[in-house]
Amino acid sequence: MSLGHCSAEGYLRFDTREFFEETARLAVDLAEGTGESNVKLLWLLIFSHNLLQSAMVNVLRGSANVGALDKKSQKEHIRWLNETRNGQDSAEPPSKSRLADFKSLLMRVQDGQWICPPLQLDQQRRKELDSLNKYRNEFIHFIDCSWSLHVDDVRAPILASLEVTGEVLQHNESWRWTSEDGFTQRVNEYLAKIRNCVGKFDA
Repeated sequence: MSLGHCSAEGYLRFDTREFFEETARLAVDLAEGTGESNVKLLWLLIFSHNLLQSAMVNVLRGSANVGALDKKSQKEHIRWLNETRNGQDSAEPPSKSRLADFKSLLMRVQDGQWICPPLQLDQQRRKELDSLNKYRNEFIHFIDCSWSLHVDDVRAPILASLEVTGEVLQHNESWRWTSEDGFTQRVNEYLAKIRNCVGKFDA
């Protein structure tokens, strides 16, 4: 399975489900690739952050597609939806939508008002996911510097993220209903392979 497909017009076309699965597959390719590298583990952390965030966005989207947006964008979209429902055909949709930040998404998936049943995370797991987000932001938005991190301090957030990603996917009706094509099994296998490789990583 490839990431989307290239149309006759030269556009790449794919949906969030394809993006998620291919991200997981690419993470497996990286994890199982030959050679050990400290940078490899950091890229796996970035991959795992992306997977968890993608899963949360999709489980939170809701029927109005606003559950994963920040508060301002939610208000603008709801206002527009209400106007169109009231027959205001001239109502302009919001020009730009912003995704809620990682911490907000994580709080929402633990709140029964957003998903039911809510995700149950203990204090240790929340601490590990905070570290995941902190490290990911440092590695993506970095200045010219160097890092000195213990392997376990990087490994634990990755493993926590992969485990929570699997739990979030169990809530995702929009993806789960297509599981007859093997999507759920493939993704769970990918997550297990990444966990196995990360667990064995030795700097």
